[in-house]
Amino acid sequence: FCLSRGLGDVYKRQAPLCLAYALHSLENFGTEDSIAYWGGVHAFLDGKNPYDPDTLLRIQRTASPNREVAQFFLNPPWTIPLLIPIFCWDFATSSLALLSINIFLTFFAMWRLGNLFTPLPPLYLVFVCGFLPVVACWRFGQLSCFLLVGILLSLEWVVQNYRPWWKIAVAFILLSIKPQTPYLLVVTLLVAVFRHCSKADLLKIALVALLPLSFLVSQSNLVGW
Repeated sequence: FCLSRGLGDVYKRQAPLCLAYALHSLENFGTEDSIAYWGGVHAFLDGKNPYDPDTLLRIQRTASPNREVAQFFLNPPWTIPLLIPIFCWDFATSSLALLSINIFLTFFAMWRLGNLFTPLPPLYLVFVCGFLPVVACWRFGQLSCFLLVGILLSLEWVVQNYRPWWKIAVAFILLSIKPQTPYLLVVTLLVAVFRHCSKADLLKIALVALLPLSFLVSQSNLVGW
């Protein structure tokens, strides 16, 4: 009862602000940061350096002609293979795809956490839409929702007695999208992997976790950097 009242108070205060925030930026919703990922992916597909500001600016101007400064692609290179299916399209389609995926991943994580600990009433999912940091992540078109699912998978792996192995492998892939954010968590998970996994599982985890980097190396002929 106390938790419900607390969430209700937070929602009542946050919801109008979130609604105003969303309506204020409705025209550019989901595009501000996503143009950096879109430009990086298209630079890679063109065989160019996705970290070169001139290349990024040239590509981003095709979607935003008045842009004067490039939005930098700041993620590690092995992130690119994961982003290609989302950002290989035109910018409008890619931004809409990322926004849809971010919303889905947010509610998916809420649902899985409810199953892992205690079932959440459907109404609690509505509170997510009244929480400004979540709406801001959707609004800017960030990749933080992928980290959320990575954290969820690693939590499930620990709670389920360090099994199955594939959950932690996929978690490492998702957490590596922005490795500077979950750095301490990744270090702790690596220690847990070496302590609790068999040699066979260690090999499987390494092979799956390195798949994005393997793809990048295999396509090195596309890259002029």
